[in-house]
Amino acid sequence: MTTQNRQADALPSTWLDRAVWIAGILLVLTTVGFGVFYYFDRYVHPNEPLVERQTRHFEALVREDPANPTLRVAVARGYLRQGLIDQAIQQGMEALKLDEGNIDALILLAEAYLAKGDEDQALATLEQVVALNRDNPFADIDRRMNFVYYDLGELYYKRGEYDQAIEALKEALKVDRTDADARYLLGLTYQVKGDHQLAVREFHEALRYVPDFAEVYQGLKVSYEALGMRTEAAYAEAMVAFTQGKYEQAAQQLKAVLREAPDYDPAYLGLGLTYEKLGDAEKAVAALQRYLDTHPDSLAARHALGRLGVSVEGQ
Repeated sequence: MTTQNRQADALPSTWLDRAVWIAGILLVLTTVGFGVFYYFDRYVHPNEPLVERQTRHFEALVREDPANPTLRVAVARGYLRQGLIDQAIQQGMEALKLDEGNIDALILLAEAYLAKGDEDQALATLEQVVALNRDNPFADIDRRMNFVYYDLGELYYKRGEYDQAIEALKEALKVDRTDADARYLLGLTYQVKGDHQLAVREFHEALRYVPDFAEVYQGLKVSYEALGMRTEAAYAEAMVAFTQGKYEQAAQQLKAVLREAPDYDPAYLGLGLTYEKLGDAEKAVAALQRYLDTHPDSLAARHALGRLGVSVEGQ
């Protein structure tokens, strides 16, 4: 007898009856609630976007509780989603008057300033968020900080402050090491600084999580050419064609790479993905399995084989 069954048998029948009754009531209420929402959404406000209704709801809550900074931020976010940037900023500032260290309000304001094109004010606001979290032991697991540091990195990059951009992007990756956008931007920053080896490393890390990231392959081509790595540059160029949907061209270029360098493994992965797109399952599987022979942990190859109906040991 399982633990769950033992626990059920230990309950008096009256408790079981009551539990069933409560579950039935909850099901009815949930069904009715959904029906009411659907009716109002479909018939009462058929032409009013959901975000507008949500914003009006929070506006009403703010009128009832004007000293609540969380509600102010919710209203501000609704305004921002509707493109009402000045109203969003106004509500964000009201939230800060109520709670000067409110992280959500500051992040909202930074987003609004970016939407308005005021990069200086956005930068100052994001730096304020970082300062407030400097001694926060949980900052590295706060998803909000990933976005904060990424936006900071992007702003520093645009301003030509590359060392600051690198530090900010590294902090973003501490929160989410799988952030392909942060990896890509970090690679670009290294590239601008002339450190193509580090750029290539970050570009490849980005491709681990997003194997069809077009801009990353373009960045790889530039860095490989700067390093004099002809085979790798040709591979990156072929993968640019792949990401652009030029599958026949990509297949021809990748086969040319393998004729010149039969042991260049990444080309097998690229060729497998390309054949998959071309609908040639047999060739796709052969190329992907060849790649897995030397890269058994490749998620891209495993997922592609799964899509092709091939079971991979350990998957």
